[in-house]
Amino acid sequence: MSVGRNLIDFGFLGVSPSGPRVEASSSPLQTFVYAGAYALTGLNYSTYSWLQTSVATFVVGWILSLFFQPGIKSFAMLMLGALSLSFLYPFFFWHASGMENALTHVLFLLTIYLLYRFDRDQKISYSAGFLIFLATLCRLDSMIYIGPMLAFYSAYSFKSKRSIEPLWFSIFVFACWIAFNLWRSFYFGGIVPNTARAQGISIDESLVRLITFDAEQWKTGFEFSIKIFMRHGGWLLFLLIPIHKGISADLRRYNLRFVWRLALILVIIGSLSPYLFGESRIDPYRTTSYLAICIVLLMMLSVIHRPANELRRWLFYALPLTIVVFALGAKGPYMLGWPTEGFENLRLILTREAEKNNIHRATISNPDLGALSWHKQFNIVDLGRLGSPVMAQLKDDPDGLKAYYLDYVQPDFIAAHSPWLDWYCESVFDTERFDELYVSMGSGLTGRAACRSTSMVSGIWIRRDIQVESSSPERALLDDLQLELNAQRIRDELARCKANSISCEYVARTVFRFVPELRKAGELADFANLFEDPLDRAFLYSFQNSLEANQFEARQLAAVK
Repeated sequence: MSVGRNLIDFGFLGVSPSGPRVEASSSPLQTFVYAGAYALTGLNYSTYSWLQTSVATFVVGWILSLFFQPGIKSFAMLMLGALSLSFLYPFFFWHASGMENALTHVLFLLTIYLLYRFDRDQKISYSAGFLIFLATLCRLDSMIYIGPMLAFYSAYSFKSKRSIEPLWFSIFVFACWIAFNLWRSFYFGGIVPNTARAQGISIDESLVRLITFDAEQWKTGFEFSIKIFMRHGGWLLFLLIPIHKGISADLRRYNLRFVWRLALILVIIGSLSPYLFGESRIDPYRTTSYLAICIVLLMMLSVIHRPANELRRWLFYALPLTIVVFALGAKGPYMLGWPTEGFENLRLILTREAEKNNIHRATISNPDLGALSWHKQFNIVDLGRLGSPVMAQLKDDPDGLKAYYLDYVQPDFIAAHSPWLDWYCESVFDTERFDELYVSMGSGLTGRAACRSTSMVSGIWIRRDIQVESSSPERALLDDLQLELNAQRIRDELARCKANSISCEYVARTVFRFVPELRKAGELADFANLFEDPLDRAFLYSFQNSLEANQFEARQLAAVK
C-alpha cells in the first residue's frame, strides 16, 4: 500500500518520496487497487485493509455458492465449509491481514469457477477471462499456479470436445501476462523483482539444484511441502479414501470432475512451491493460504451428492478422526506478523526527533517498511531490503554494504532490533565507523555493545553530523537549503569540499532530501548537472531509473582496480 500511495503522491512506484523507483511489493494487483482507492478517496492503510477483508470475505462465500445448486443441503454445506476455514488459522489470519492474501483467495477461486463455467457452457467470455489475467497479478509468482490450470483446461477441452478455443484463450491470458512483465522489466530495469533479490530467491538456481539432485534442496522442499499441505487442511482429503468410488461416480454424474481436478491441480502446485521458493518470509504458510479454500472446496464437492446413509456411516469414523487430528496437531493462534501500533509509535518518536533537530525529510533506516513508509514523511533505507534495490544487491557483499550504508547514504536515524540487528553486525553495527557516526537515542548502546549483547536488543541511533547542534558542513548546508533551494550554494559547496580534499558525498545526500520539491519546481536537472560523479546523478534520479545500483557497483570495481 505504501508503493500505491507513492505512485499517487509522487508519480512513481517506490516507498520513499525522493526515490528510488523499486518493486517493493510482491503484489502488483494490490498496489494498483490501493493506488486507485487512495486516489479516489484518500483511504489510509488500516481502513483499506478492513474494507478489503470484509468485501473479500463476502465475495469468497458468493463464489463458493456458485458451485452448488440452491437449496438447504447446499446452504448447510457452505456453512460447514465456512466453519472449517475458521479452524484453519493461517488462512483465517492472513485473509484478514491486509496483505494481498484476500485478493488471492478471491481471484484464484474465481479462476477455478470461470474455467469450470467456460467448460460447462462451452462458451468463453474474454471479458470475464480478463479477471483470470488479474489473478496472475495477485502475486509476482501467480502464473506458476494459474498457468497449469490453463494448460489443463486447454488439454481437457481438446481431448473431450476437440476444441482449440480454450487454447487460444489461454494464449490470450499468457500474452497479457507477458506484456505486463515486459512493462515491469522496462520500468524497474529488470525482470527479477527486488522482492526476490532481497530474499535470495532465484528460480533458476532452485531448478538447477533440483535437476542436479541437490540433496538439501530436495530435503527442505519436501519438508516445507508437507508442512504447507497439512497445515492448510490437506489431511482432510485422506478421509475421502473409503468413499472414493462413490465420489468418482458422483463427479462424473454431475459433471464435476473438471472443477475437482482444477482445484486439485492448485493444491498440488501450491504444496510443491517450496521446492522453488523455499520458506516464505514472516510465516511459512503466508503465500499459500489459498490452499485452504481449495481443500475445503474439494471436500464439499466430494460429499455433497453422497447418499445420507453413506454420509452417516462416513461421519461415524471421519468425525472422531478429525477431532483426534485437531487435538494432536492443534497449534493455537500465534504471532504471524507484527501489529502496526509499534511502528506508529516509532514513527511518532522519529517525527519528534526530526522536528527537534530541524531535519527536512529525514532518511530513516529500519527493517519494517509498513506504516513507517506509508505516511511519506521520510526517505527510507530498508534494512529488510525490499524497499532498497542497492541494499538487496549488496546482500551478500559485507564490504560493499558497509561502504554504501556508512559512507554514502548514511541514514539520519537507524532503528533496528534483533534478529535484523544481528544480521547487520558484520557490515554495519559492529564497526568503528558506525560508532564514530552514530549516537544512541535513549538506550546508551553503541553498535558494538548491541551486537555483543547476549539478549534480544533494539535501539535507535541518530547521526552525529546531522544533529541540530552539529558544526559539520552537512548540517550547515542543510540549514541553508531549508531556507532557500539555491543552485549556487550547491556549486560553492562542491568547490569547497573538493578544495579541502574531503568527501563531497554529503552534498548529494542533502540535495536528495529535496528531490520532490525540485521536481515540482522543474529545477532538478539544474541541480543534478552540478555533480560530476555519475553515482551522485543516478542517486538524484533514482525515482526515474534503476542506475544507482549499477553506478555504485561500478564505483566499487574502480576502487578495487
